[in-house]
Amino acid sequence: MAVFKCKMCGGTLSINNNEKVATCEFCGTKQTIPNLDSERTANLFDRANHLRRNNEFDKASALYEQLLSENKEDAEIYWSLVLCRYGIEYVEDPLTHKRIPTVNRTQYESIFKDYDYKKAIEYADDSQSEIYKKEAEEINNIQKGILEISNKEKPFDVFICYKETDSLGRRTFDSVYAQNIYKELTSEGYKVFFSRITLEDKLGSAYEPYIFAALNSAKVMIVVGTSKENLESVWVKNEWSRYLALISKGKKKTLIPAYKDMDVYDLPEEFSFLQAQDMSKIGFMQDLVYGVKKLLSSKASTNDTVSEETLLKRVFIFLEDGDFKEADDYCERVLDINPESAEAYLGKLMAEFEVKKQKDLVLHKENLKDSSNYKKAMRYGDNGLKSVLRSFIESPTEEKIIVKKQKPNRMRIITIIAALIAIGLAAFAAVEIVVPSLKYNSAINKLENGSYEDAYYAFVELSDYQDSYEKAKEAYKSMKYDEALKLADNGQDDEAYEIFNSLGDFKNSESEKKMLSDRKKSQKIYSNQTGVIFTLGTYEQDNNKNNGKEDIEWRVLRVESDRALVISNRAIENMQYNKSYGDTTWETCTLRSWLNDEFFYEAFSELEQSIIDETFIATSGNPKYDTYYGNSTIDRIFLLSIDEALNYFYSDDDRICYVSDYALSKGSYTGNNGACHWWLRDPGQSQDTTAGTASFGKIYYDGNRSNADTGSVRPAMWIKLEQ
Repeated sequence: MAVFKCKMCGGTLSINNNEKVATCEFCGTKQTIPNLDSERTANLFDRANHLRRNNEFDKASALYEQLLSENKEDAEIYWSLVLCRYGIEYVEDPLTHKRIPTVNRTQYESIFKDYDYKKAIEYADDSQSEIYKKEAEEINNIQKGILEISNKEKPFDVFICYKETDSLGRRTFDSVYAQNIYKELTSEGYKVFFSRITLEDKLGSAYEPYIFAALNSAKVMIVVGTSKENLESVWVKNEWSRYLALISKGKKKTLIPAYKDMDVYDLPEEFSFLQAQDMSKIGFMQDLVYGVKKLLSSKASTNDTVSEETLLKRVFIFLEDGDFKEADDYCERVLDINPESAEAYLGKLMAEFEVKKQKDLVLHKENLKDSSNYKKAMRYGDNGLKSVLRSFIESPTEEKIIVKKQKPNRMRIITIIAALIAIGLAAFAAVEIVVPSLKYNSAINKLENGSYEDAYYAFVELSDYQDSYEKAKEAYKSMKYDEALKLADNGQDDEAYEIFNSLGDFKNSESEKKMLSDRKKSQKIYSNQTGVIFTLGTYEQDNNKNNGKEDIEWRVLRVESDRALVISNRAIENMQYNKSYGDTTWETCTLRSWLNDEFFYEAFSELEQSIIDETFIATSGNPKYDTYYGNSTIDRIFLLSIDEALNYFYSDDDRICYVSDYALSKGSYTGNNGACHWWLRDPGQSQDTTAGTASFGKIYYDGNRSNADTGSVRPAMWIKLEQ
């Protein structure tokens, strides 16, 4: 029996021989197991996992690569490299105690396109593959959310990397020096990422989207350090190693180490080729600012002097790779240099119709004339380009030669060719009669056998022969249709939807498009976008019972792999926490009974009821008062605790809640701002009081009398996402 450490929590796993999947008895996580054949490799794997759990992703990767050199068909090692590349850290959910992934090293590339992920799937058995795919989908959804936020961030000029606090939680000297640099650079008009200030208004949010955006946009990084330990601390190294990785990929960026109170030889080995700056030297700050100015101005001028020819080469490389957005962006850069560049308008035309090769424009000839890019390419192009573009539109669709569909008579063809030889036309006969027919039949076979790309190019060559033009369009659409199906299978729904949409009613495109649209709606919550509003169930809210009950709006507070925590967007009822005055707890209060009985069955249909999860409701008490809080419960509908109300809302303002007209008519209290007081489930300062949220959003720890009749109710629940 082999012994490994849990890759989530580090607990000991006892594995039976040949077992590929196991469940940790400490954290309950179902996980995959490597195929290691010796105690040495098992110890090496555990060491790598230990480093990864401590977020030492680069060191862990080096060990995984060492293991991979000895066993190139171990799916788990490939998967472990994926976890390092995306900086996956498994953190414990305090409510469910499940281990959930967080992404600390966002990539522009989807995890489904990652080489090591594909290798993991290739070598995994069915049980492993199921787990990899589920985790990859979860990571991909988290990453999409990060990219969505980061794409909205304005670019930075400089990123300052440093250690903010020491092991005792005290501010470091590094932080003070970094702030001085920040002040100097911002006074010069530069946009500088300095986490102490830049992330100040992001408290309660994940920092990764903002760090990722800044790392990718900043042209200069300054790494500030006063000790080797600070410079190589996990999160400091995470930032500068990611920046160096961008540089190694050809990004035009510069990293400047700035050190003090340490030997230059104690700088990380990765900095050995960089020009470091000693902060203790007189004039350091002036030299640093001057250097940054020079770097930023030179980068700007370098970009300005890129030649039109070089940019156009990049355009057609992007087109060849199918990266149409980048191709269009580079065409715009060409047009900034030369507004009358016909080649740039040609590139934009190809990007517009998403074709990789110029000759593929013939498939869109009906729409070319309407394109402004086509008109400008024709306007500014030379005669050669104009002729080519015109040929796409004028490409004939009528048959020039009528050929009988029956199998040609061999003797008749020989006789015809002999006669043609006599008049010097044998070559014409061979090309115009025999060869096109053979090529056409070959292309038909390719089309029928599913070799759509080969068929497409074969028909393009025969575009004026019989119905080759129409067949080329059919082959092209079939090729795009298959591409869309593969994208959908890989979870790239947006890209797949765009292709199906462009295909109109071809094959099952409409039904596939509807399926993707429905899937997107059903997974809207799954995308980890807390704050999403959706409807589920009905309840009287507008105080007009003649028009029936209204849909209940819910706000997403938290998303897990298979379920989401939601709370009503408005307070929908006025009710006492407990009907009688006296000591009470969440377990015994009448509001809990009403939520899980009358409200549950009145507000939700049977199908909707099946979506609402039974949940263990922990009671942790009032953080301010040592009041008895009673036993934990299992409920479908509940109220938030004080901790949950603090953790799942961004601020006091975010907790401000308005009440329905129906609840208002029954006596719900509202403040001057029109917002209400809503109950939480924890006790107040005494056993006969209950905590709540005031109309201006503050947590009211002291609480109100539990039988007060002015409180409002915001139900909360966990819903099952797979349903």
